[in-house]
Formats: sequence, C-alpha cells, structure tokens
Amino acid sequence: MPGDDLPALREYVTRLTDYEPQSMEEFDQWFRNVETYYTSLRDASEKLMALSDDTNDIVLGQKSKLIAIENLTNYVEPDVYAPQLREYAEELIRDFPDSDNTLYAQSILFQIKYGELYQKIFITVQETKEEYLQLVKETNAEWLVLEQQMKAFHEKHPDVEAGQILPSLATGACVFEEETDMKKLEVFKQYLEQSELPEAKEFLERMDYAVQNYLAVKYVQRFIHLYRYAGDDEQAQDEVRQDYKKVLDAKKEEFENDKENSAIRGFYINLLETALGLFGKEEWLMEHFDGVKQYYLSSNDPEMKARAERLDGVIRRKTIEGNEMEFEALKLDGTKIDIRDFRGKVVLIDYWATWCGPCIASFPLVEKLYDEYHDQGFEIIAYSIDEDLDTLRDYEKKHSHPWISTSQQLTLDKGGREFSNYYGINAIPSYMLIGRDGKVISANTYPEGEHFLETFKKALAAEK
Repeated sequence: MPGDDLPALREYVTRLTDYEPQSMEEFDQWFRNVETYYTSLRDASEKLMALSDDTNDIVLGQKSKLIAIENLTNYVEPDVYAPQLREYAEELIRDFPDSDNTLYAQSILFQIKYGELYQKIFITVQETKEEYLQLVKETNAEWLVLEQQMKAFHEKHPDVEAGQILPSLATGACVFEEETDMKKLEVFKQYLEQSELPEAKEFLERMDYAVQNYLAVKYVQRFIHLYRYAGDDEQAQDEVRQDYKKVLDAKKEEFENDKENSAIRGFYINLLETALGLFGKEEWLMEHFDGVKQYYLSSNDPEMKARAERLDGVIRRKTIEGNEMEFEALKLDGTKIDIRDFRGKVVLIDYWATWCGPCIASFPLVEKLYDEYHDQGFEIIAYSIDEDLDTLRDYEKKHSHPWISTSQQLTLDKGGREFSNYYGINAIPSYMLIGRDGKVISANTYPEGEHFLETFKKALAAEK
C-alpha cells in the first residue's frame, strides 16, 4: 500500500476497486489472496478518506470501503464481516443521505436482510413441526414487507445496483412465498426484457434456471424438515410421502416434455435424489429412479454417467443404516484414515466445502458438540469435497478446527474412492452418524434439535 502520497493512494484504491480477472489463472490467484486483497482495499480506502479533503476522494473511499467489506463478507468470514458491513452501510445512510454511495449502501442492507431471512427459513432447526410452520409463516410475512421496500427502492432508483435488487425480487418470490405467484415472475420477466440495464439482460439470460433452482431448494428443504419432524410417526411420514409424490409426479411430466432443459431437469432430479435419501427403494420412487438412470446412461457425457453412479449412491446411503460402511480418506498431510479404525467411538462425518456458506455457518454447531462430547469418545471427520487443494489448505491454516480434516480430491489423486458420489451426497452440508460398534446410525442427519440429541446421546451411552 502507498504511503501518504495522495495521487499514488488514489490510483491504488481505484485500481483495486476496478480490478477484474482476465483469465482463469488470474481468477485463481485473486481468489487465493481474496482476504489480503480486500483487507488492503479497505485499509487504503480509510487512509484516503483520512488524508484527503477532496469530495471526490471521500466518495471514492466510501464506495471502495463498502466494496471491500462486502467482498470480505461474501468470500471470507460472513460472521465477522457482516456486522461491520451493516454498521458501515447504516453509517453512510445516516451521515451522507444525499450521496450516490448511500443508494449502494441501502441496496446492501436489502441483501443482508434477504440473507438473514434465507438463513432463518433454511438453516434454523425448530423442535416441532408446528414451530417450523410458524417460522415459515413469519418469514414469509417478513419477506413480503422486504419485497415492497425493494420494489419501491428500485422504482425510484432503477439504475442502482440492479444486479443485486432484481435477482432478489425474482428468487425471493420462489423461496419465501407459500404459493409462488408465477404471474408475478412473468411480469418481472417482461420488465427485464424492456430494461436497458446490462445487469437486467444478464439476469434475464439465467432467470429460468435461477427460478427453478430456488424452487427446488425450497421444496427439498421443506420436505427434509417435515420428514425430520415426522420422526417415527408413520401417519406423519405418509403425509409427507403423499405430498412429495404429487410434486415429484408433476416435475416428472415437465422433465419428460423437455429433457434438455437443464433447469427443469435439475429441479426434478434434485427432488428425486432427496426423496431416495428419505424414503429409500419404495416402489413409487423406483419408476422415477429407473427412468432418470437410463437417461444418464444413454448419454455419452462422462459427467452424466457419473450422475448415474450418484443415483446408485443415494440408494446405497439409505440402505446402509444398521450396517457397517466403507469409508477411507486422506488427511491434508497425506495420512490415511479408515472408519474401521474408529471402533469404540461415536463418529460424525461432515461432508462440506470451503465455498459452501451453509457448511461454514453450521461449524459452530459442530464445534459445540465436539467441545462438549469429545472426551466421552466422540470424533468428527470433516470430508471436504473442494477440488482446489490450495484453497482448502489456506482455509485449514487459518481455521484450526479441532476435528479430523480430510480431502476427497487428495484421496482421488492417490487412487481412492469419491465417497460423495458413492453415498449419493447431492447437497452439503451433509452428515452421517456412526455408532461405537461401527454401524451407521443415521446416513442423513443434522447435528441439532431434540431428535438428533436423543439419538446422539443414546449412541454415546452404548458400550464400547
């Protein structure tokens, strides 16, 4: 970073703010150093504003600092930087109400609130079905208020950060509203078609996929929650099953009519894989399973054939409960671990990645379990599916988690098995709980809530 030379400092801040990688090599280099990059930009922006009385320098510094903290929030430590981002955005709105940066700050506050609602409805685990449905209702109501605020803001300032506001308006309707109003999405699509904003054109190109993806996320998470709350109640399980069947049959019809539409295909197959994980080889599901597997195997694309293997893995994962499992992996230092070596301990396998926000957000839950029960014979194996080993190593150096960290990519490089596919992991974070006898207690669990804790403590109390 330059010293007190204002022209040099101004040029430095401008260059970092405007930088865009021009190749995959540049992007990789930028991503590996993203924390250093944006910390430097934040510090340089603050220095520029402290040294200069020029209004243009102040405006540049404010915008660059916002960009820096926003990217530190998105790419580095959300829990650490999100409060700083909120505080600085609110400060700009309060102290500089007429600045263009104030509009940018307001759009950031919208995104923070959107993220909080998303976290609330998908990550928060309630104790009962009734509490969960109440949470959904409250979150939906909060969304409708936020939606009106965002619409009013966008209508008044249509050229401010449309790349953030427009996608949130579209995908929010899919995520938070009980019955997504497709007419609302069509009106929104027409607006995008008429807009001259480049951000609008860009989002229009991927809107269909985004809408289908967010609808799939909502349905999948909803069914996972409701099935978890059903517990051992067969009637409650059957209610979830019948609702799931209606949605899956409808999506199958869409898939059959347009198999090459990646958005529709992704929605249908995501639902199917989740259903297989919840219900296993039930007859009503196997027709779906056989049709999708045949579709994959008929392709010449190696990626498609790999997905056929993952479908088999979903079945394998569901049927492994009560049995011993195969699991071998390499730690980052190259040391091999085998699940059979952990006999006598209760083990939680955590499938995760550094780029997965919900995975990182769930670490405090996992660490709390580890700290409280490790001395009683509890172990955690974190199985990263990151392909970039440098990024994973950098993350592990910075965050010294107490559990055992392993890498799928390193394991593959040494000729090992890809266990995320082998066990049909179609979403992360994903967890498997293994008892002291080496048998799988749950192949699809989440480390929170009364039902999990009851099962977990029972496993700990078992004889070694």
